[in-house]
Amino acid sequence: GIRRDGSHFAIGAMSTISDLRNHREPGWVLDRVARCFVTQQIRNQSTLGGNIVRVFAWADFPVALLALGASMTIQGEAVRRVEVDEFFGGQPVRLFKAGDLLTCVSVPALQAGEGFGYHKQTRVSADFSQGTAAAWLKVEGGKIRAARVALGAATSFPCRLAEVEQAVAGHKGGEKLFREAATQLGQRTWRSVAGFGPDYIKHIGEVAVADALLRAWQEAAG
Repeated sequence: GIRRDGSHFAIGAMSTISDLRNHREPGWVLDRVARCFVTQQIRNQSTLGGNIVRVFAWADFPVALLALGASMTIQGEAVRRVEVDEFFGGQPVRLFKAGDLLTCVSVPALQAGEGFGYHKQTRVSADFSQGTAAAWLKVEGGKIRAARVALGAATSFPCRLAEVEQAVAGHKGGEKLFREAATQLGQRTWRSVAGFGPDYIKHIGEVAVADALLRAWQEAAG
């Protein structure tokens, strides 16, 4: 299930992607990600926990959770809370001991002056992603005061883009800024996806990042 817990949403790990898609509440944005998740039949069966405890390069929700600054609760002999950057610092299985279970994902609710953008590029709606990007921005006084940006599918594992975050922080947002910032992706291993080479996939990644930033800016700026 999904419930509001102060400034966060507590999402049970067995919540289906359909649950996320159908939920409506101020500050909730994961329905935008869920709408892009393959087909309705798979959304009915797949769970949020199942999408993130074993991560594939094209997985949708790790990218979004990295951008939103989520945290995960693992239940074993003791209860542990793991921040998203640590959780996706490698395959999450490394964090689980025998008998441990992921029980909850805590996602901050979007506040006034904040925006979230998500872009998933596929050839057809039910295809594997060629590039998935998510961005969270906090805007004060017409300038970007904080940013979290993540990319997946184009790279071998979902990752934060610190170079892009630094390139936009402190500036007034706009398409020109975001297109330029999206070229600051650093040294990464680009995948070959669906017959397309690494150079093309890198380009897809840049487009996805810039679009996600623009959408986040438009929402944050009202």
